[in-house]
Amino acid sequence: MPTMPALPGGSARATGSSWKDGLWWRRPPAPACARSAMPDYGRCGPCRQAPGSSPSRPMGWFRRGQVSLGLDVGSRYLKVVQMSLARQTPEVSRIAMRALTKGGDDARAGAPVVDAVVQLFRDSGLKQGGVVTGVAGHGVIAKRIQLERMKPSELREVIRWEAEQHLPFDIASVELDFQILTPGDPMDVLLVAAKRDLVHEATEIVRTAGLAVEVLDVDGFALRNALIHNHPEAAEGVVMAADIGWETTTVVVVEEGIPAVTRDFHFGVRSLCKAAQ
Repeated sequence: MPTMPALPGGSARATGSSWKDGLWWRRPPAPACARSAMPDYGRCGPCRQAPGSSPSRPMGWFRRGQVSLGLDVGSRYLKVVQMSLARQTPEVSRIAMRALTKGGDDARAGAPVVDAVVQLFRDSGLKQGGVVTGVAGHGVIAKRIQLERMKPSELREVIRWEAEQHLPFDIASVELDFQILTPGDPMDVLLVAAKRDLVHEATEIVRTAGLAVEVLDVDGFALRNALIHNHPEAAEGVVMAADIGWETTTVVVVEEGIPAVTRDFHFGVRSLCKAAQ
């Protein structure tokens, strides 16, 4: 497996488009093991909608005949779901899970989690395919801002300066992305930043296990996508969804199909079990 190119240093890059199915950072081009046309981190995925259109297809990046693997590295369990698009809707063909630690300590880093990924694929018979995984926590920030109306090309030029005004991180240490939510004047823009070490950690786990990252998403946006895909009526009004894990709970508030608030809380099943004892 070729080595993944190092994540870029220096200033953060940013590109963006209108909201459809979340923001993600993609794997840089690499020989043989990855699609030659796969864009850099910071690029938004294909199949975006025009500004102002309805977020009706939250899995628009998923192509017919494609096998995709969703990987969730939690604090206690490793979960993988295998999906394919044989008909009009995605189908779950296999689910696998493996325990990582018994103590509940963070297990996202290091060789044990990589070994667990390799073993899980070996034991469960999962097909090889592009891996979709995510980042979350205090190192990921999504903020809705208002800017005067401008062309997307002009927004790309000013978004780094805007990010410096709104983010608590050193701008040189993050990966940036943005989405135009409403193209009015002023226009609503969703600004998203993830610390580069989080991006590197998430992708390095997959790469070291001999797999290729296809999509790197934000957990809160993935939760919104699952909500809208399974409950289209949730695209109207205000709806809140919560994913309660062992150590962390991810909450997203969706307003008219668009994530208005995303938060990760250090509170989960482990805390509930302790409180009940």
